[in-house]
Amino acid sequence: MKIFRSSILPNRPLEVSEQFPIFEGDSIPSGLPLIKILSPKITGEFFKDGDFLAFDGKVEGVLILRDARTDETFEEPCLVDEVITIYDENQDSDDFGYVFPGNSFELKDFVRSVLVSEVPLKPLKEGSSLPKGDENVRVYSDEDIQPESSPFDSLSSLFEDLFKRIKTERKSFRFFIFSIALLKTLAYHFVTRWEKVVKMFFGKFKRSLDTKGRLLIPAKLLPQGEKCLYVLRGFDGCLSVYDEKSFEKLMIELQSMDYRNEEQRAYIRLAASSVNEMNIDSHGRILLGRQILDEYGISQDVTIIGAIDHFEIWDSAAFAKYLIVHGSAFDQLGSSSKGNRS
Repeated sequence: MKIFRSSILPNRPLEVSEQFPIFEGDSIPSGLPLIKILSPKITGEFFKDGDFLAFDGKVEGVLILRDARTDETFEEPCLVDEVITIYDENQDSDDFGYVFPGNSFELKDFVRSVLVSEVPLKPLKEGSSLPKGDENVRVYSDEDIQPESSPFDSLSSLFEDLFKRIKTERKSFRFFIFSIALLKTLAYHFVTRWEKVVKMFFGKFKRSLDTKGRLLIPAKLLPQGEKCLYVLRGFDGCLSVYDEKSFEKLMIELQSMDYRNEEQRAYIRLAASSVNEMNIDSHGRILLGRQILDEYGISQDVTIIGAIDHFEIWDSAAFAKYLIVHGSAFDQLGSSSKGNRS
């Protein structure tokens, strides 16, 4: 089936619903860990979006991938459910889109392009992992495929062991009361410690933007239960990224500044106007627009670092230069910071 641009008029979308044969062999781009695509399917409508064509609906299929570590093949369902812009030539735009030159294109080519763009550069079968620090993978470490531990897990084990001990040793009632008091102390320690840790961002991670300009956020840094991150101008040429709670705290700090003061007013304007609310997709990625990448000089290779109440996105080359300048002065910087806190 062919899609003709000229036949799709404003307020008259073209509905499509079609399933295609398996994509394999020459229809699969070389150099990707993709073997074939089973049950490719499209459901939705094409419509006019200003000067361009767009698609709103679902593109789905089952990707047969090659595991980056074991070389084994495995299946991974793929569903793209979003509005997609279709250009007739390359565009300098913040929004990702697909380019199909001319007045028409094959529907199956569109479906194949959408599904192929979702292929990870180094796919891993669920349950397997690569050494920490490896880039461009769907799963980065065992911590990414295991649920985060909670202090209550440890408390549960303590309760079980303690009551087994009481039952086995048949201790006195005094020992039981002492055990309860001990557990209350431990519970307070675990809970307060947990509340402090979940709000902190730390560590260094190397990543690469994919062909769409999407960045896969390390699992350690992803906020639980939240669907977006707040990205804004950082210091020294980086991007600062906040979760919802940290962002609210930052806004309160900005509100407390004196807007009548020229320097503080300038900082408020520059910080607030640079804020971008970015959705986190189902794979833990955010889409950095071309305008932001160009403005901050960020190339394909990036370094993500924790900064306690937020984390930062750096161009890897720029961060390497920053370390050369400031890395050797760590002891001096630490001593100076301690002095300011005293």
